[in-house]
Amino acid sequence: MSLKNWLHTMKSKCLPPSARKVMRMEKTLLCRLDELSAQHGYLDGQIKALSARNDLLFWFSQMREGEGLARTKRNFFERLVPEEGLIRGGQLIMLNLLDFLDDVCTENGLAYVLAHGTLLGAVRHKGFIPWDDDVDIFMMREDFLKFEKIIKNQSRYCIMDLYFVDDKKNKCARSKVLRDTKINLNIWIDILILDNTIIDDESSRKKQAKRIELSKKVWDITQKSGWAVKFYPIYNLAIKSKLDAVFDEYIYPCQKEGTFIESVWGWYSFKKEDVFPVKRMPFEANVLREDERASGKKKKKREFCVPKNPEALLSRYGDIMKIPDGPYSYRHAKYFDFYGKEDIIEEYLKTWGCADQKG
Repeated sequence: MSLKNWLHTMKSKCLPPSARKVMRMEKTLLCRLDELSAQHGYLDGQIKALSARNDLLFWFSQMREGEGLARTKRNFFERLVPEEGLIRGGQLIMLNLLDFLDDVCTENGLAYVLAHGTLLGAVRHKGFIPWDDDVDIFMMREDFLKFEKIIKNQSRYCIMDLYFVDDKKNKCARSKVLRDTKINLNIWIDILILDNTIIDDESSRKKQAKRIELSKKVWDITQKSGWAVKFYPIYNLAIKSKLDAVFDEYIYPCQKEGTFIESVWGWYSFKKEDVFPVKRMPFEANVLREDERASGKKKKKREFCVPKNPEALLSRYGDIMKIPDGPYSYRHAKYFDFYGKEDIIEEYLKTWGCADQKG
């Protein structure tokens, strides 16, 4: 309850109407509250102005002769060296998965694009964001189903389901990941499936209603089975079978056509014209591919597919040339618990022949 509401309650319920002393106290407190609010607004403006000034001074200190501010920012992020140790090891494993996915999609005419922080890394760093520890890919549902079928009969790479249930009972998810069976760690790339859609109030209302129904059913299954809230694969086939039946029932019907494309349940949506036709962009171009290790020479230019208009998909990040607060959080590495597994990662990279790759 705000101070104003509290004073109103005190005046109307606890004190007689003629209590002039209370009325004077109320007026004094409200005036003081307005003064504090004005002071807070002034100080907030001063802090923001000082922060903007310091940012500008930093960029001027990075500026080279004859260079504009926009070019200075691009050069700064492109010059950042790759991370070392555990995070870089995980990035190299995911890079190998990206090479595999790109080869299959290119050979079979399937479309995909880098997404989220991976796309930001391609645009801003020409590779991984140094402190990023996951990879996100967007694929249209039709292309993903073809991709899944193509790789089904080979032994090394596989598609796996991940499940998530929010402890607030209002959000749940089943997502797809591509992983390398040669390493027994929770390191994979996320494949986020997109569908054609028409976005309007009626369709949004229907999706929200179905999402609530789905969440309630999934929550009920997980609570009865004693499954904890997490974002992991489920190896208990009985629980997995029950959850899959519910998720399959509640997949929102895909539109054949539509002005927009969106991820399942509309968590992300984009104009189709901002995504297609896709284009290719350099990404970790200096790191050798797995089939190039023996010769030590580059045979193929490493590029991956990105949306036609990357900036439209990155608009959710605001100013992408701003240095983020607390970048080294490693939230995925912590969540999926591959800290302390450096020896496993190092052994994999040695076998792959890229333990010395720094990018």
